Amino acid sequence: MMAFMGLFVMVLGVLGMIWGERVLFKKRDGLSALFSFPQNWARFLKWPIGAGIFCMGLMTMVLGLRGRVV
Repeated sequence: MMAFMGLFVMVLGVLGMIWGERVLFKKRDGLSALFSFPQNWARFLKWPIGAGIFCMGLMTMVLGLRGRVV
């Protein structure tokens, strides 16, 4: 089950790298207003955020396939 969760998080990381601009700066209200960046930063921020989510999913999937939870 943990391996499937890791695979799902990896897919979300890839989707974040593809469509991250639209998600990061879609609305300017609520919590996103606290972390407001200029609009042109979205194309630079989506890569490290998506790669970080992908790596977390990869680690979760590997732990699930090995059958051990640390």
